[in-house]
Amino acid sequence: MTPKKFIYCAVNQFDRNQKIFLLEGTTLTSLGSIHIEDLAATLPGICYAKAIYNVKLIGSPKFLEPYVKKIKAQEAQQYGFNKIEIGVEEQ
Repeated sequence: MTPKKFIYCAVNQFDRNQKIFLLEGTTLTSLGSIHIEDLAATLPGICYAKAIYNVKLIGSPKFLEPYVKKIKAQEAQQYGFNKIEIGVEEQ
């Protein structure tokens, strides 16, 4: 059985730079860090480049809600699709 792959980001609203990881089964691989203001513009590109359309954002759901909407809008604008599934989990 192939392990499930996710793009994973624990978003801390008080940090300017957010770290993004690839989570494959139990293996966590760093994909670098991006400025929080660039999260919505950058995340779809990472997903499509890696062909991984499952995203987990960890943090305050109230804080992350606008980011989820921006990510979906950016994906639709840039790729014409909404393949990315975004899960938000409370930290």
